[in-house]
Amino acid sequence: MTEHSGLSPHGFRAVLSHIATGVTRINASTEDGSAGFMCRSFSSLSLASVPVTFNPARTSSIWPLPREAVR
Repeated sequence: MTEHSGLSPHGFRAVLSHIATGVTRINASTEDGSAGFMCRSFSSLSLASVPVTFNPARTSSIWPLPREAVR
């Protein structure tokens, strides 16, 4: 995963505080281009750092593409 040096942990938490519905796009760069999906189960995992959590369905047909991109 890539760390974005222009956004501090405090700034990232500030951005997350503006996501009222928790709907976001999960996106990853793959060898074939960009792969992503809309996700409703997105939230901050920690107040001390910038990890997030989201929960794709096991039956998702698109989830394997971004999952493999970060391995």
